[in-house]
Amino acid sequence: MKEFAMPFRPAPCDAIVVNCSDHDFRTEFEIFIRMHLRIRHPHQISLPGGLLDVGIDPGQPGATTLVDKITCILSHVERPNRLVIIGHSGCKWAKHVGLAGEAYPTAMANAVQTLRDTLPLDQISLEHYVARVEGERIHFEEVK
Repeated sequence: MKEFAMPFRPAPCDAIVVNCSDHDFRTEFEIFIRMHLRIRHPHQISLPGGLLDVGIDPGQPGATTLVDKITCILSHVERPNRLVIIGHSGCKWAKHVGLAGEAYPTAMANAVQTLRDTLPLDQISLEHYVARVEGERIHFEEVK
């Protein structure tokens, strides 16, 4: 086996980012996170649908695990001042679980609200963005 080595420079986490793991959006998410949001050292959690499962059924085992992981990161591992949620239109996971079209934004809003109600977010800003593709361009919009 050939060896590969590179410099290792640990740095404090400046945000927790939860986003969809769809490979079609990976590069664009990375650019948006680093260049536009100016997050240099995210603790990134990439899952199919991103936060979507939390909004579908907060009691579901996978959802509880995600909320528990974010809580653990916020409480014990790192103390960033930002929690960023990024979703996107045309999410394949949303379609898979029956949340295509207008049901998707509602489910994401429910998931974000579940985080607001569940997590210890004092002194942490919660930001929610949605990416949508128009032709050959991707647009990111903050959801208030």
